Amino acid sequence: MRLKKGTPMSRTRLRRVKRAFCFLLLPCLTLVATAPLAAQTIDLEDIPLQSMSFDNGHPDGEGVADAGTISGGGTYSGAHVSRGASLNFNGGVDAQFGFFFWGGWAISNMTDNTTIGFMNQYSAFHDAAPGAGSGGSTNYAVGFTGGSELPAIVLPAGTSPLSIDLNNTTYTALSMLTGDAFAFPFGGPDGDEPDQFTLTITGNNGGGSIDFLLADYSFTDNALDYVVDQWTTVDLRSLAPATELSFVVTTTDIGDFGPNTPLYFAVDNLIVDNLIVTNPAVSTPEPSAAILLLSALLGLLTVSFRRRCLRAGR
Repeated sequence: MRLKKGTPMSRTRLRRVKRAFCFLLLPCLTLVATAPLAAQTIDLEDIPLQSMSFDNGHPDGEGVADAGTISGGGTYSGAHVSRGASLNFNGGVDAQFGFFFWGGWAISNMTDNTTIGFMNQYSAFHDAAPGAGSGGSTNYAVGFTGGSELPAIVLPAGTSPLSIDLNNTTYTALSMLTGDAFAFPFGGPDGDEPDQFTLTITGNNGGGSIDFLLADYSFTDNALDYVVDQWTTVDLRSLAPATELSFVVTTTDIGDFGPNTPLYFAVDNLIVDNLIVTNPAVSTPEPSAAILLLSALLGLLTVSFRRRCLRAGR
């Protein structure tokens, strides 16, 4: 029997309309549940540090750059954790000569961009205020490849790399620009030596590798030679589907006992996403755009449901 306008909808018809709405709604909810999350930035700001300090993982705490309580031959290792990413560190005291050494990553907020030498090994070469991190942020990571392990970053579960900000450290940059007790300035006495300082990032567990020149004096025109002195964003999408990144620096300035250039560099703002992009040339929709599209579809389904109810109630 046909209901008159204003008559309550029959229970049977109401159940049919609800079933139809749920049938259409279920695929949308599935899409929302599996929609990619927005990109995440590993900015290291969640690692606590005192002002003008650093943390190389030393068991005595932050700001320690000597043996401290570590006895000769003693070692340590572990990882800094920031927003689900792990940055390895290692260190110890040489058993024969008693000197302290470290490798991997140190988290730092040091801002000294003028002091030459080894005692300033934890500062990024950047003058942005208020901090030395990318964009003037506070914390960043200093990588050193002279330890027992290469610096590496294990990405948060289910993510792949999108980009990272890179820079030189003050110690390394000033060594290349002005020379020090172990190294001549890049370019040599006449500026014509084709020196380069290269950071290679490798995507472990399925990725490739990319090179980034932190200094390049290989140009025919010496006026084009440069040492990186500001944070630079580097695209890492070609390293997908890597779940871990390893870092190593190489130099053309090599002496009888190995590299003359200090093997340090700085990183900040590692951006990851759970989208795996194997070809950067192919445009991938932003996660937020996909969610907005699904929200609009849900809105249309809601309007359709209301119209069905109105028709059924006529």
